Formats: sequence, C-alpha cells, structure tokens
Amino acid sequence: MTYIAAKRSTKISAIAVVSGVSDLHKLVEYRPDMENLFVKKIPNYSTEKDKQLNDRSAIKWAGMFSKNMPILIIHGQKDNRVVVRDAQDMAAELERVGQPHKLIIYENDDHFLRKHIEEERQELVSWFKSKL
Repeated sequence: MTYIAAKRSTKISAIAVVSGVSDLHKLVEYRPDMENLFVKKIPNYSTEKDKQLNDRSAIKWAGMFSKNMPILIIHGQKDNRVVVRDAQDMAAELERVGQPHKLIIYENDDHFLRKHIEEERQELVSWFKSKL
C-alpha cells in the first residue's frame, strides 16, 4: 500500500517499506496459497490476473515515483512470508530507473524483524529525520 500511495501522490517526501511486497507475481510463485486470498479480495482477479497483479506490483512501475522521494526498504534475510529476493529485486529496479533509495537487509531475521526491532526503529527514525 505504501508504494501505491507514493505512486498516486506527489506530496509524499519520503517512504519506508518494511518487509513489503513489490512483485505479486513472485509472491504467488513462492506462496501459491496467496492466490486464494487474491481471488476473494482483488476485483476481477479471476479474469484479469496479470493486470491486477501488475497494478499492485511496484516493481512494474518503479519509474513512476517522484525522483524527489527517496525510498527506504528494510527486509529480513530469512523472511518466509515475502522472500528477501523481492526487496533486492526492487532495489535493483529502483537503481535502474534512477530512484533514490536505500536497502537494509537484516541477516538471519524473519518477516517481523524480531531480532532487530530496535535497529529497525532507529533506522526509520533516522531516515525520516534526514528526509523530511
């Protein structure tokens, strides 16, 4: 949702995405059970799967963000809900399109960053203090 809000508004100065999904196509590959949820929650999913997933996959439209809006991506290396590769791929795409960003991966941590709670908070506070 953060990526979608940032795409739709030019008034956002900076964002941070923690353990977020940027590519729903890869999420469905990694967690096929998510398809059941998408069928129920995403309008027209059954008939327009690719379109609906693309519309919600920031990696597909990373070049549409304001170049004045830096993006912080934080992810756990052992996240079993959203694979760390998703964050790495998004950072690579942001780099490709010239979007200012920072990627932080916490080694041996999960989706909830339980082993790095304080470090995550410090990063978020520091990020927004320096960008806003």
